[in-house]
Parts: sequence; C-alpha cells; structure tokens
Amino acid sequence: YIGSSGYDTSETNYWDIIYQRTTNNLELYSTHLNSIEINHYYYNDYLPENWIKIYDKINTLPYKLSLSIIFNKELSDFITNSTTKLTFESIKTIFDKYFINKLTHIIDYIHNIIFKFESHFVYNEINFYNIQLFTQLYNIPELVNINIIFEFYNSLWYNQQDVIDYFIQNNLTMTTLIFNNDNYRFGDSLNSNLYTSSNSQLLYSN
Repeated sequence: YIGSSGYDTSETNYWDIIYQRTTNNLELYSTHLNSIEINHYYYNDYLPENWIKIYDKINTLPYKLSLSIIFNKELSDFITNSTTKLTFESIKTIFDKYFINKLTHIIDYIHNIIFKFESHFVYNEINFYNIQLFTQLYNIPELVNINIIFEFYNSLWYNQQDVIDYFIQNNLTMTTLIFNNDNYRFGDSLNSNLYTSSNSQLLYSN
C-alpha cells in the first residue's frame, strides 16, 4: 500500500505537484494511490452522520481506497496516565465509544487502526502489561481482518526484545518511522533518523 495522510485539507503532501492540480483531493488520491490515513480523529470526535458521509464519499470513488485510522487519543491518554495495571474492560469501554456506530460505518474500508502514544509514554512493566491487553481486541468479530498498529514516540519501545517478541507472536504491528525530529515535533524521546549529509543515509526505528 502507498497513500497519504488525510484528504480533506489544502495540504496535499506534494501529490498534486507529482500528478495534477485538483479541487478534489480524495478523487486524486483514489486515482493514483490505494490508501489514505484519517488522522483528524486523533484529536476530534465525530457524530455517526459524519462517518456516514465519509462512507458515501469513499463508496462512490471509481477505485477502492484502503483506510488507516488514527484512533482517538482519549484511549492512549487513558493508558498513558494510568499508574496501575488495567482491565481489558476499561480499555474496551473507551474503544467502543469511538468504534461502535462510528468507525463501524466504514469498517469495510478500514485496513489499519493505529494507536499513537506520545513521547512521555515510557516502556515499563505496567505500560507493557496494558499494551498487551490490546490483543483481546481481535476477539471483536469486526476486527479480525484489521491490523492493530502502535506508533510510539519513545524510542525505548523499539529496542525491547520482549516487546518485539510479543508483537510478532500476537500479530501486532509497530510503525517504522523515517523522520526529522530536530524541532521535537515528535517529542523529545526520539532522535532524528533522517540524515542529509554528504553521506546521506536512512536509519530506522524498528
């Protein structure tokens, strides 16, 4: 899959320069790409009718788009701010708030659900235990064929063998980040891994 982050914005990530100028970014992306990311949901909640409108737009496109959804930050904030081991029921309560009768309207197009954790979410025993609870989401029938993905802005998560082993064994995914963090856009716990020196190279967080 190759795609773009968002479509209902004037920022096109230069796809309009590569392909063509347009007043309909969604149609442009569906013509040349096969995936888009809906990231506005991380900071905002939408009424069911808004998701129905999104479905109607996507359903009428000539080419099918696969969707990646950045899940609302209420869930990741709840886990980040917890100092004790949680129950799956507490996580599912918040998950259902943003999933049932909302994301379910576009479920046929969702390929990935991404849970983003900011830089102050550190690796420790309690946090790792709470992350492991997410595997139980696969018991929800609608999620069987959807990838559950984690985007960590603290580099410790990418360097723990027990985390890596657990993710592999339980069909969980971490994002691979290629970025410039010199301005701390991703917090202060990730070093830039994009270099543009005379010996330019890409270093990955895996």
